[in-house]
Amino acid sequence: MSADFPFVTYRDVRDHAVAYLARCFAARKGLTVAAHPGRFDEAEIRRLFQQTPALLTSLMGLSEDSSDDNQKLEFVTWVLVRASSKDALFDDALVLLSVLVPLLRGIDADWSKGGAERVEAKNLYTSATGGINAALWAVSWTWPLRGSVALTQISEQTLAEGGILQPSVLETFAGYDASTAVGTDTVADHLDL
Repeated sequence: MSADFPFVTYRDVRDHAVAYLARCFAARKGLTVAAHPGRFDEAEIRRLFQQTPALLTSLMGLSEDSSDDNQKLEFVTWVLVRASSKDALFDDALVLLSVLVPLLRGIDADWSKGGAERVEAKNLYTSATGGINAALWAVSWTWPLRGSVALTQISEQTLAEGGILQPSVLETFAGYDASTAVGTDTVADHLDL
């Protein structure tokens, strides 16, 4: 995200999530924390073997409700581990899950509306992945964000780059002054924020 561009792109959001997890797991030596473009097949798992154990985060979808300026970004954080002589049941994946799930609830940013919601973990182990000594878990979660900017509000540059407005460019509501006639009296109302 550019300092002179007041929008956050979906790439920025995904990269923020990956950076957050990397900071949280910084003490875990040998763990790869990175972005990934999407789903896995056996060939992809074999390719990623050199990076295990790994937490790989993919932005998988989004939904937006324009009536209340909300978006829900759908992520999957893949937990990939290899079996070893000490970990034939892939217990390391369960240890990683035990730490990952509560950490997701704490993810935050200026443009988000709280931490992860609807966190679900699914074990994707099969005889095919077991045959190559790999275990894979899919931890799906949604992240509530402010809605993206309506097309009528954006310039050509914004249209080319798109995104979610940074809080620094949003108008600040400072308060109001009002008066209301109630019968023969006038009632003043003043609010400073």
